[in-house]
Amino acid sequence: KGILEKAVDYNCIEAIAKMAELGWLKNPARRDSLIKSAEQKQNTEMVAWLLDFKNRTADIAGETRAKDARMRRELTQKPDSVAALSKIWGYKKLDDGTLVIRSYKGIEPDITVPAAIGRSNVSIIGESAFRNHPDVKSVTVPEGITEIEALAFDSCKSLEACRLPSTLKKIGRGAFRWCKNLKVLDLPETVTEVGSDAFLYCRSLINDEGFVIVAGTVYGYYGKSDSIRIPDGVRKIEGLSDRFNGPCDSYVKEVILPEGLESIGSFAFSSFKELKEITIPSTVREIGVAAFEYSGLEKVILNNGIQRIGSYAFSDTQLECVRIPETVLSVGDEAFGRCEKLTDIYIPLKTKPSDDRYGFMHGFMLDTFSKVHIHTLMGSATEKYLVKHDYYSVVVTYDYE
Repeated sequence: KGILEKAVDYNCIEAIAKMAELGWLKNPARRDSLIKSAEQKQNTEMVAWLLDFKNRTADIAGETRAKDARMRRELTQKPDSVAALSKIWGYKKLDDGTLVIRSYKGIEPDITVPAAIGRSNVSIIGESAFRNHPDVKSVTVPEGITEIEALAFDSCKSLEACRLPSTLKKIGRGAFRWCKNLKVLDLPETVTEVGSDAFLYCRSLINDEGFVIVAGTVYGYYGKSDSIRIPDGVRKIEGLSDRFNGPCDSYVKEVILPEGLESIGSFAFSSFKELKEITIPSTVREIGVAAFEYSGLEKVILNNGIQRIGSYAFSDTQLECVRIPETVLSVGDEAFGRCEKLTDIYIPLKTKPSDDRYGFMHGFMLDTFSKVHIHTLMGSATEKYLVKHDYYSVVVTYDYE
């Protein structure tokens, strides 16, 4: 097909004639497509040759009968037939015999995803299936579908309502991200897994308190108060500041986190310049990458329970003292990097730094400090690590308590 098209583009009669001898023009649809292409390019010699070839070889009556038959089939086919659905939906059969919807090719604004195509049930809405679709305003996902994959509805900026089935269990990463007009979302209790950023920038889902909260996760804050109390029942904070549609990082001075919170996501409080102090509850297990980077933090209370502190989590802040809880297992690269006012770091006996220069202690970028006290205990893994690596700017004292 590509070679035929090139021959038409270059008006190469000799080449197209040879291809005709080889039987490449037997398909009437292909032949007529080439004629149309030659006419658009005003290749008059090629048009003349192709029309002559058609008159010499075509079964015009047979082609007309076939065309009429196709039209009759299209007019009489049921709207839920495989032929009709295949024009609207791109799909693929999975190993278990069910189908995953790969794309929506229609233009209707209010749609219902088919529960089955032919004899095969639909079980998954696939990755990026509706991504950037400009027309879809409402979607009904039928019973039987168990998963919506990553980015499935990402950037569907006309989407206002999505009704989800009781069979749904999993929503992938960024599945509804940037659906800024989404107001109605029926999220069933059966959903047990929601990927990161699944509802990020869905500001129309705002509640009376100014929060966007879906399935126990905060995705944004659009209130006006400079003192925020995260509601009870929230398990994760993906982010508060939507810098594209209404930033709160410029005016929030206080954030109170609830017991029961389990995770603070990447960039959740990044650049909150007015935020000076925060207490991390004992239920939090992970602080994400750059969670408080470039914020105005001068004091942070890290309670026992925290296990992982992500890279750049507190970098470029105004912290003067850091107390690492006994439960911490890892501190990411430069987690406290470029904290120019940091003078005291308390590391307990149980914390075990990695045995390499770019491991646990690299989270503090010790070589960048003019002077810093490491408070630990005699014989601790921290002491052995510091002795081995000989940081010139570090003073070690054994007064952790």
